[in-house]
Parts: sequence; structure tokens; C-alpha cells
Amino acid sequence: MADQKSLKLLRKGVEAWNIWRDNNFLINIDLSGADLSRANLNGANLLEANLLEANLEGANLEGAHLDVANLVGANLVEANLVEALLVEAHLEGADLKGANLVEAFLDNANLSRAQLLKANLEGAHLDGANLVEANLEGADLVEAFLVNADLSKANLSRADLSRANLRGSSLSRANLSGANLEGAMMLNTSLVKSIFLKAKISGTWLYGTARDDWEIEGVICDYVFWDENGKIRSPKDRDFNPGEFEALYKQLPTFEYIFENGFRPIDAILMSRIVDEINNKNPEFELKLDSFHPRGQPHAKFTVLHKEHVEEASKQVTQGYSIELKALKGRMEDLEETVKKLSARPNSIHYIQKALMGDNLKIIEGNSYENKDGQMAIGNDINQTNHGSQTNITRDITNGSSPEEFIGYLNYLLQELTKQKTSDEIKSEIENELKGAQIQAKKPNNKDKVAEKLKGAIDVLKNAGLLAVESAAFGGMIGKAIEWCGHIFTGL
Repeated sequence: MADQKSLKLLRKGVEAWNIWRDNNFLINIDLSGADLSRANLNGANLLEANLLEANLEGANLEGAHLDVANLVGANLVEANLVEALLVEAHLEGADLKGANLVEAFLDNANLSRAQLLKANLEGAHLDGANLVEANLEGADLVEAFLVNADLSKANLSRADLSRANLRGSSLSRANLSGANLEGAMMLNTSLVKSIFLKAKISGTWLYGTARDDWEIEGVICDYVFWDENGKIRSPKDRDFNPGEFEALYKQLPTFEYIFENGFRPIDAILMSRIVDEINNKNPEFELKLDSFHPRGQPHAKFTVLHKEHVEEASKQVTQGYSIELKALKGRMEDLEETVKKLSARPNSIHYIQKALMGDNLKIIEGNSYENKDGQMAIGNDINQTNHGSQTNITRDITNGSSPEEFIGYLNYLLQELTKQKTSDEIKSEIENELKGAQIQAKKPNNKDKVAEKLKGAIDVLKNAGLLAVESAAFGGMIGKAIEWCGHIFTGL
């Protein structure tokens, strides 16, 4: 039951309401079951408000602050939620039919079983959102951000997902009949047993997708991208003939590589590199690393475009893996020797981290060190070295560090992020999480939310397979920030 005093104040207008909330931000707002249909709540501060089963049909909530709000079962039919902040909001079973969610922020929101029939989600941010069994039939998701979203069993029939970013998302058993996926990014997306009947998928980036038993009868497709960078058109110099895509990719020829000595996380990196090298030499293979199976007899599953490529591709994978293992062993021996030398010297942890990150650290003499940038230090870290115009840089953090020092440490992480050997897209995702952590850190008693943002950055590293190689030390630095928040770090 809604608190009548709060409801009466809200009905007086947003300006008065927001002033009151700013002065009473610790008071829990209970508007459960309230009738706010057609209400003008433009820009209203409803952060963490309880709007359980509230009637907001046709309400104007443009730019409203609804982060972590409880909107379970709420009626939001045809509500205006343009640019609304709904991060981590609870919208389970909410009715959003015909709602306008253009460029709304729904990151990590729970929309399971929500009704989004013909909703407009163009340019919306749904990173990490839970859309399990949601009804998105006919919804507009043009250029929407759905990175790592869970759309399992969602109804996306006739939905417009053109140019949407579905990287790392799960569309397992989703219904995409008649959907428009032209130009969509599906890097490392799970499409297991999804239904694509008569869907439009021309220009879709399908690298790394899991497509076991997907149904693609009648799919409309002129070309797709299978390569890691989404730049090599397939077919290269023509369009698919009608029915050709279905015939080629409904059931591709497969082969397996058995990891006789067990599967390690770094094997994912090695195999990805091997596939790239083989495809560069033999693009006609269209070799794809389909999936890893670490349990039982560990193995990797590969597909190629035509059956006659299976034997040669399998041979090249085996040879490539043997070569990569030898090269890795040599690099690890060199690294072990460098770390051993550094460990014997005082105050060398900074340089050990640099060595792990591949910065070509070189011991000059005594306690003096030099990295590839020519920066030097004698007997201690280079904390006072000028690294540019950015201020408030702190290169270490402990449990006793102040919030100001912590924010300075996050600035340091953002600086180190630019040096990581990964794609701009991955860096952008990590940067968003780190900057989000900075914003949360400026609020009092907010360490749990800070930690969640930092864990999001670790998840990006994990999904990209970077915690096993060059960025392992960078992940450890983020781990120190997580521990400052009072959380146990288990990312590596």
C-alpha cells in the first residue's frame, strides 16, 4: 500500500518532490500499488522507490531516476521512459507494451517475463540485463546495447535488432522468427536452438557464436561476417543465392581437438590465435572455433565451410597448437627468470606487475630498473614520475586508503587500461565499468555498488580471455580495488 503522504507530495509536482527527496534521501519511498497513470513525472527522483504493481500507464517518466526501483508487475503500458535511468531496476513481469524506452539505461535490470510488445528500445542500454522469457515481439531494438544480456527463451519475433550489439549475450531457445538482425553484432553469442525462421540477418557479425541446432529455414541473408574483427565479408565478392546460407550453415562439417593433458584457460587464447592464423593462410576453410568442452574428455569443437577441408584444417590445428605451446613455454621461462631477479630486490612489486603485463622491463644495475618508456627508478616505485596532465593519480591502494586515494587509484587504472593489448571495444567496456565505479565511489557508504562495477570490469576481462595472458596483472590491480571495498576477490 502506497504511503499517502509521499503520494500526495509527488502529485504536487516534480520540482517540489525532487527538492524534498534531496533533503530526505534516506527515507524509503513506498508507492506500491499507486495510481499514477498519465502523471507527469519528467525527471522525477524515484531512486530505489517501491513501485510494486503501481499503475504508470501513459505516464511521462522521461529522464526519471528509477535506478534499483522496484517495478515488479507495474503497469507501464505506453509510458514515456526516454533516457530514463533504470539501472538494476526490478521489472519482473512488468507490462511495458508500447512503452518508449529510447536510449533508456537498463543495465543489469531484471526484465524477466516482462511484456515489451512493440516497445521502442532504440539505442537503449541493456548490458547485462535479464530478459529471460520476456516478450519483445515487434519491439524496436535498433542499435540497442545488449552486451552479456540473457534473452533465453525470449520472444523476439518480428523485433528490429538491426545494428544491435549482442556481444556475449545468450539467445538460447529465443524466437527470432521474422526478426531483423541486419548488421547486428553477435560476437560470442549463444544461439543454441534459437528459431530464425524468415529472419533478416544480412551483415550480421556471427564470430564465435554457438549455433547448435539453430533453425534458419527461410532466413533472408545476403552476406555475414565470420571473422574476429567483423571485416571479412562472406561471401567475399557476391551475395548468397536463395537458400544457400541455410544449406551451408544449418549443419556445418565439424571436427574436434582433444586436450590430452587437460584444458587450461590459456588454451582458449591459443586456439583463437591458431584459428586466425589458419584462416589468414586458408580463407577458403572459414575455420571457426565453435565451442570448448572442458569437462569429461576436454576438447574443442571446430567447424569448416566444406567437408573436404576437415582433414587439412584438423592437421593444421594440431600443428599450430604444438607450436604455440612451445612458444608459450619459452615466454614463461623468460618471465619466470625476470620475476625471480626482481623478487630479490627491494620494492620491486611495481616492476613485477609491469613484467607480467609485457612491458619489456629491463634491469639496469643494482636497484635501478627501466621499462620500454625509458622511465627509471632507484630502490622504489616510480610513484612520483610525471605521466601526463591527469591529476590525482595513486598507484597503490590498501584497505586503509581514503576514498580520495581510492578514486586516484581508479584514475591510475584508467591510465593503465590504455596500455592493455586488446581491442578498443573491450577497453571501452572496461572504461565504462571503471568510470561507473568512480561515480559510485563519490557517494557515501556505497562500497558494495563500487565493487559491483569493478567486478563488471573483471567479467569483461574474463569473457575476453585476458585474465590468462597479458592483462592478468591488470586484473590483479582491479582485484585490489575490489578488496578495498571489503569484498573478496576471486577473479584470477
